[in-house]
Amino acid sequence: MIGGRSFSPCLIYAPGEGHAVSGELFEVEGADLAALDRLEGTDLPGGYRRIAVRVRSNLDSTVRVPFTYAKSRAQVSPVHGAPLAAYSDDPRYVPPTERSQIFG
Repeated sequence: MIGGRSFSPCLIYAPGEGHAVSGELFEVEGADLAALDRLEGTDLPGGYRRIAVRVRSNLDSTVRVPFTYAKSRAQVSPVHGAPLAAYSDDPRYVPPTERSQIFG
């Protein structure tokens, strides 16, 4: 979904809604996991939450339960459009380096 004033792509935690998400799995632990949590703002009120999700491999149907970062629908305002089957660069996206200039 595309959300917020910066038109950022984000994963909304809404089981049973939207589309299946494709991606890659990486094994991360310790200090690297803590760094990812800081990057995703898990300690901030508007930040992402690290949640466990069930995923199935397209290669061999193996099921795993990794973590991903998602927000609740209530955290994303405004929402721009419907859930996306696939994300491609959105020309409205405002990179973090430009947000303070635009939003003050």
